[in-house]
Amino acid sequence: DKAFKMKLILEHPELGIKKGQSKNLTAHSQKEQKRAGLDDLSDSDYSLLSQLNKEYMNKFKFPFIIAVSGLTKEEVFSSIKVRLKNSAEKEFNTAIDEIHKIAEIRLKNLY
Repeated sequence: DKAFKMKLILEHPELGIKKGQSKNLTAHSQKEQKRAGLDDLSDSDYSLLSQLNKEYMNKFKFPFIIAVSGLTKEEVFSSIKVRLKNSAEKEFNTAIDEIHKIAEIRLKNLY
């Protein structure tokens, strides 16, 4: 149901880690963000991503979620800018789709 899905969305951490800072992420999340270049962002990239995350949260009332596996940081930044233009309903469904992708990627990595 929608309330359960929203709870699932709200449990996801914000993307991006500033140089020299660690974040409370699972090992999987740390690895995926590192591959995408989101684990050690310059001050300017971190500021931009933080601002985009804030805009997204203010508009949709939940964090930006994307399966970062296989993406570059530029693709992540581009995606959040594009998705900020979506309706709340479309973005809610996109967030759930991205959670499914993340789960599928993690399951495949178990084998």
